[in-house]
Amino acid sequence: MLFSKKDKKEDLHRVLPFVDFHDDMAISADGTISVLFKASLVFQEQYTEQQYIDWTTMLSNSMKELPCNSLVQQVDIYYPDQWHNPSIDSNELDFFKQKQFSHTESRPILRHESYIILSFPGLYKDHTPLSTFYSRDETKSFSKNPFASLEKRLTIAKKDAAQFRQSVSIHLPLTPLTAGAFSRLVHRCLSLNFEDPEGTLYGGFVKDKEYLLLANRKAQVISLMESAAEPSYTVLDKFGNNGGVYAPLTEGLGRSLDFPHIISRVIRMIDSEAFLKNHFNAFAWSEATKLDERKLQNIRHIRSEMAKFEQTLLQRNEPIVYLSFLVIPFGITDLDTLNQYTSQVLAAFSGIGMRGYLETIDTANLFCTALPGNGNQVYGRIPIPLLTAVAHMNSTTPFTGYKEDVLLVNRYREPIYFNPFNTDLDNQNTFIFGPSGSGKSFFNGKMIKDRFEAGHIVIVIDSGGTYRHLFGALGGKYIELSAEKSLGLNPFLFPSDESGRYLPDSSKIIFLVQLIGKMWKGDLNENPMSEVEKSLLSQWISDYYRDLPKAVIPTLTGFYDYLQALVAANGQAILDLKKDQLFPFQEFFIVLQPFAHGIYKDHFSALSQDYLVDHMLVCFELEAIKGNSKLYPLVVQILFDFAFEMVAKHPDSTKFIDIEEGWTNLDDASREHIEAFYRKGRKTKTSIRIITQDIQEIKSSKIASAIKNNTMQLPLSFCITKKPLVGKK
Repeated sequence: MLFSKKDKKEDLHRVLPFVDFHDDMAISADGTISVLFKASLVFQEQYTEQQYIDWTTMLSNSMKELPCNSLVQQVDIYYPDQWHNPSIDSNELDFFKQKQFSHTESRPILRHESYIILSFPGLYKDHTPLSTFYSRDETKSFSKNPFASLEKRLTIAKKDAAQFRQSVSIHLPLTPLTAGAFSRLVHRCLSLNFEDPEGTLYGGFVKDKEYLLLANRKAQVISLMESAAEPSYTVLDKFGNNGGVYAPLTEGLGRSLDFPHIISRVIRMIDSEAFLKNHFNAFAWSEATKLDERKLQNIRHIRSEMAKFEQTLLQRNEPIVYLSFLVIPFGITDLDTLNQYTSQVLAAFSGIGMRGYLETIDTANLFCTALPGNGNQVYGRIPIPLLTAVAHMNSTTPFTGYKEDVLLVNRYREPIYFNPFNTDLDNQNTFIFGPSGSGKSFFNGKMIKDRFEAGHIVIVIDSGGTYRHLFGALGGKYIELSAEKSLGLNPFLFPSDESGRYLPDSSKIIFLVQLIGKMWKGDLNENPMSEVEKSLLSQWISDYYRDLPKAVIPTLTGFYDYLQALVAANGQAILDLKKDQLFPFQEFFIVLQPFAHGIYKDHFSALSQDYLVDHMLVCFELEAIKGNSKLYPLVVQILFDFAFEMVAKHPDSTKFIDIEEGWTNLDDASREHIEAFYRKGRKTKTSIRIITQDIQEIKSSKIASAIKNNTMQLPLSFCITKKPLVGKK
């Protein structure tokens, strides 16, 4: 073979790059000094597109401060492992939990680790395929001492590495690793054996025509041959109906590939001015030696493009760097499967406008250059602007879940534990969205069961009978509301104090003002109340409760009659309002009469409410009134307030409120009332879950900002897709 004439089994120790360690810095045989960090990447979907751009800009600015010929290598490892559930006595598990454990135990998963290595070469910087540690004869010595001025260079390297770590710490936390950890990582990568934490080297490797064989693991190497002409900072990750969410540019080459693989990215800082000058001189020489007119035109065109490129770089203050990008699929598998892995890698390159190439001649050589800390050995590279090169790096990792709680699967169909009440977070509120039939209700049914069995209070607002059988099985309170019979609601009623008096707080007053306004004017977005009208209603409601005798239950009918009597008395305040026409009393009483004394009276003036008894599990079924445009939005608003009261009534109990239907009917409710509801929930161990079919409903909702500002974005926001669960038993 042209470069790597290795056709027999070779000892893995022969290609180890390091000869010594000093102060946890690795020293290679060619004098290169390397410093290893473990990278703490953010979870997927945690960044917006702008935050990805900020991450790329921050990293590129930090790299500009590194000395010329310095290297930044990122090694992402996706290696196979098995899922193991916690060790719990099976006698302590219920039937469902036993089935879950049996279904998920030993399920194959991919682990992800990411490392950043800074390397500072000595005298030897430009390696060729014949001068790498793999190709080089062990007995051949360097013409110059590679360890000249080593002590001074170690001091400078340590300082530069510390400054780099500090400059990227906000967006890319880096943890320094010891010499022992560095050595073990290189051993694990060299043997492709990530199950062994000690990184024991055993066996050797054999270069076959189509793959590299290390012990019983086969590997291939795919190089980036051509980057996109104008790559973006991000791509859409293809999860969801609208293309997915923003992800790093090379996301398709990361965890999206569902098989073991390693990605090695190496960026070398170079002298941009010297690089451009050398290329212009080369073009000038080519132009002088080309006699054919067509060839001359091609050379002149390239020179013109290079001149424009140089001008763009100068305007952006953007240096040129060398980028090497290698993807190494591997596994204990047959050649056909390995070739399928490689085909997926090449397709992923193509999907982001790049071109990959399957190496067949020099696989072993390139494999060794991809080892952590061996970036100086890289010889296959492309010149590229720094910012574009950094966009090829990876900033995210899959959400790893919690140590225990609800057992689910992630977007890659791997088991994870999800904690719906993570008190370490600012709040525990959630959006769950997905198209019809995607599994939202099935997922939430499991959550309801698990939360109830954990002793938590669960309140559900639904339509369609989704949870009828579940609530029956669990012994919960299932209340079906129908316009054909009394709804038995009373928005004015709440528990009295010890003296028997009803003393509403400001949130209750705001809610009743909005509810009465909705009865009076309908859609408050189209027909809003004036500030004067809201202020007057607020005052009259407060006065009604103040003047209410102890033995009397507050009701909508009672308030209506109280206000009528107040107006009929024609006190000076009322006369002034009539004179200045600040409140349309006649219109108000006519419109509210059906609710206070007409066909809707029994719906909203119940003298008692069964659901106010302490039920741990309550579901309000709204299907029968969903088509009633008059009742439905009012009932939704009243039930939302009931949930608010439950939050306040049980401050020390863990509570889950699921709103599956009708939440968009809250759009004309006051923002203050919604925010007060969420604030109260945050202080009283409450998780509020809004469940909807389309994220556009959230975007277009007029109260969405109040909800979104009080809802966790990650990891408690889900998009449930229609993809089948692979490996389902």
